[in-house]
Amino acid sequence: MTNLINQFKQLHFFKARKKAYIRRYMRGFQVLKNSNELDIISVIKEDLSRTSLGLTNKNSSSLIFFSAVNNIDLIIRQFLIVKLLTVDFNKSILLGVLKDKRTINYPLPREWRAVLEHHGFIANTWSNRLKWSIFILTYFFSGIASILVFTWKSAKMMFQKNVVIPPYAYFQTLAGNNFPVQHVDVGQSHDIFSWYRQWNGKPPDVNRFAHSVKDIPNDRLIDDTQYMSFMFPYLRKASQVLPYFIWGILASIRAFFDCLLGRFWHALLLREASKSNIIRLLEHDKLAQDYLLHNSNHIFKPLWTYEAEKRGSRVLFYFYSTNCETFKTSTGYPLQEHTWHVMSWSNYLVWDQYQADFIKRCVGDVGHKIHIVGSIWFSTSTKSIPSINSDKSIAVFDVQPMRDSYYCILGQSNGYNTPRIVNQFLTDIADTLLERNYTILFKRKRNIGNLVHKKYFNLTEKLSNKKDFITVDPGLDAIRLIEKSAAVISMPFTSTAILGKELGKPSIYYDPFGQIQKDDRAAHGIKVIVGKEELKEWLDDLFATTLEYNTEIKSKN
Repeated sequence: MTNLINQFKQLHFFKARKKAYIRRYMRGFQVLKNSNELDIISVIKEDLSRTSLGLTNKNSSSLIFFSAVNNIDLIIRQFLIVKLLTVDFNKSILLGVLKDKRTINYPLPREWRAVLEHHGFIANTWSNRLKWSIFILTYFFSGIASILVFTWKSAKMMFQKNVVIPPYAYFQTLAGNNFPVQHVDVGQSHDIFSWYRQWNGKPPDVNRFAHSVKDIPNDRLIDDTQYMSFMFPYLRKASQVLPYFIWGILASIRAFFDCLLGRFWHALLLREASKSNIIRLLEHDKLAQDYLLHNSNHIFKPLWTYEAEKRGSRVLFYFYSTNCETFKTSTGYPLQEHTWHVMSWSNYLVWDQYQADFIKRCVGDVGHKIHIVGSIWFSTSTKSIPSINSDKSIAVFDVQPMRDSYYCILGQSNGYNTPRIVNQFLTDIADTLLERNYTILFKRKRNIGNLVHKKYFNLTEKLSNKKDFITVDPGLDAIRLIEKSAAVISMPFTSTAILGKELGKPSIYYDPFGQIQKDDRAAHGIKVIVGKEELKEWLDDLFATTLEYNTEIKSKN
């Protein structure tokens, strides 16, 4: 009994500390909001991402970086942005603004600590230097471990029968819902594999698709897909395994002694370098013809991709959505958030000219190819759509607001996806459409679980009880829903509006308060409707157009 009481007290203590920690960074968010400095996190990240670490091919080893040695400063910055400039960094800023001296406790390289000092924070402390050293050592030992593990697994493969791999494409970072569905009543499966099969840019002899998804739902078609526990085949010959292992020893020694001299970059990317060496040693026919990576991980172009491209493979960076741009304000276009400018991909697959122009604004138009391919399918579901009258049904797509404790650490400065705006978006649409006897097919962007804001959750539960307000599964692909609808209303600037336009449906963005600029290029040419009066006018025009079309069809019959 005493043990149970002690465990309960410990649990209560940790919960209380966690709540106190959350309240502290929420107060930091409020301090920035009150002083009109909500953009400080984005501004600092932008400055950090543009601050060189002084790395060149003269102080970097081709033993580790191979053909990417000339781009190493950018590559290291990309890697550090992905690993360090996360929500944890945002929290450190929010906590720092509460302190009199604005002290930051976070691991960063010396050059980046100086940037924080320039912004009025105290960052060049012994504790941050220690944290930075621990961060580097963690990746150094992780690199050594990965070399040993791959060597061991490859050595075991030497005694197994060699497997002939047909020409294939490799898809990185997928999940079970990215595979084709096999139910006939679903119709066309709108997933990334199905899209790639029908894309006219696919190499004609590639009919096998590799991935690393171990647990695939039973309702998915996987006949032409192949699971690979690692993104590359294992080395199977002694003439490959031995050079790989020897390289691992030499590279580890070089990285260790460079660490002692303050040259952290070799140790930091030792694990990434091991993948590059695999690419160098594999037979050419064991490499994928196409490697496809998507925009959820847009910043860091992996080290191995440089070797893959050198050996003739294509590395394709594709967008499964278009909602990437920072919203225009009444004073013009603000700083583009999320450091898109550090991208260095060779091939971008984009939806339309607007997205191609976005890429050019971020990284210029030299040194890469931009392929305009139309909308790119990504994930799908076997969930069914209720039987409805398509002529009187309108698909509505929003973006769920997150609870305050999470929203404040995202580092967003536009303040658009809040309960006030999203709830008014839904309320206006429900009032206007239902009084005109339209059926609303409402789809949330995704299921975010307990991160959803309570006010939003309560409103959607209330609306779902209305007769003609139908909430569909968030996993349902938007194309299927739009095909069953007469028109599309989207929250700025989700990709569903563009899908509606592609499918020939009347499609708009709706902004309840007029915070969105109607000429914002992020709208991709889609009309922006502001306020209930404009929404009513659009619906009246839609009804008149639909009535005229139906009358014309009947007269022809």
